[in-house]
Amino acid sequence: MRKSATPAPAISNVATPRFNVNSLTAFVRRLFLLSVLMFVGAAAKAETIVEDLIVGDFGYSISSGRQGYYATLTHGVVLYGDAVIPSHITYEGVEYPVEQIGEYAFSWCNITSVTIPNTVTGIRSGAFEHCTKLSTVTIGENVINLWSNVFNDCSNLHTINCKALYPPLVFGFGNVQFSNVTLRVPMGTRYRYMDSEDWSAFVSIVEDENVGLGLAPTEVDGMSYEIYFDDQEAVLTKAKDVAHLVIPPSVTYNGKEYPVTIIDSWAIRNFSELKVLTINANIKNLSFHALEDCPNLRAVYCYAINPPDAADAFSISDCFENITLYIPKGTKDAYLADNYNDWSYFENIVEFDVNEEVILDETLTMTFEELRAAYRAMRSGDFNLDGTVTVKDITDIVDLVVGKEKK
Repeated sequence: MRKSATPAPAISNVATPRFNVNSLTAFVRRLFLLSVLMFVGAAAKAETIVEDLIVGDFGYSISSGRQGYYATLTHGVVLYGDAVIPSHITYEGVEYPVEQIGEYAFSWCNITSVTIPNTVTGIRSGAFEHCTKLSTVTIGENVINLWSNVFNDCSNLHTINCKALYPPLVFGFGNVQFSNVTLRVPMGTRYRYMDSEDWSAFVSIVEDENVGLGLAPTEVDGMSYEIYFDDQEAVLTKAKDVAHLVIPPSVTYNGKEYPVTIIDSWAIRNFSELKVLTINANIKNLSFHALEDCPNLRAVYCYAINPPDAADAFSISDCFENITLYIPKGTKDAYLADNYNDWSYFENIVEFDVNEEVILDETLTMTFEELRAAYRAMRSGDFNLDGTVTVKDITDIVDLVVGKEKK
């Protein structure tokens, strides 16, 4: 078990949380980075606790940051062959995360490859400058900035494996021969690197599952999703304007099902046809303004037993007064419990039995078995699932739908 990052008695027990870059859009992430980078350099230098600390093959300093204590790799002791930077070092019985590669830490050395761990968030100016034998670099998934001339005059560099799902902010690669270097990125992230001003100079950008599993955009039944391979889930990014919109419990990508757990911001926006919205039981979050300007929406059916996070999700005029919210039996108290969730603002809330009926619109319901049969029929036409489509299949479909409507 790791001890708290505290060389007694000078440093207090403060753990360093990792910043989760996956939750931010590229635009917001850049704003965050630029604001942080304005202060990092001066603060880190002013609050250095230990300098010239040798652990294994590398030298370090230990510093106090705004959110904890961390180590910066300042120089190498053994400067040839394959360099594998550790994620943590131990000083006086306490472990510290290695979060920075210092300025010119490896400059003019003879390493042939370097592996940078996921704990590292920044690589400082000239860190690998004039490493003429360096051929392969692996950058951890949480690196968020590379300073100027990091790989200046690395004439033998031919492969960069970058595990970050969002392209790190780059202040200049230096004299990198982009045409000679293959940039390998996580699956589903190539388009982001190609659209990045800093990384688009690489001629060869290749997705590689050995580097990491990122995300991939896909479209199913007219709706757009992003598949997040690391979390094994799907996010609805754009729905379709129909009278009754059903958010499916899962989508299939390359033969594998991924649960739909999030409705993204503005996924349901300016829909004039939409009257009824059904939210599956897997949904955990309705993002900021997930629904906006849907004037004819009158009913929302949410099958989730645990209320999804829905703070500021419903940006619809008069929605809480004019829309009826249907939720599973026995969950009303939970939906009303959080005053910061939009669910508590609905004036009309009705509980229903999710095990007995499925809502088709405001007046028509079906049992789950009837719905499954109707769904299979619509997909294949083979209503009785005997392997052939006959006149009886079509008749049974008509009888089911028309008969239900007459009841």
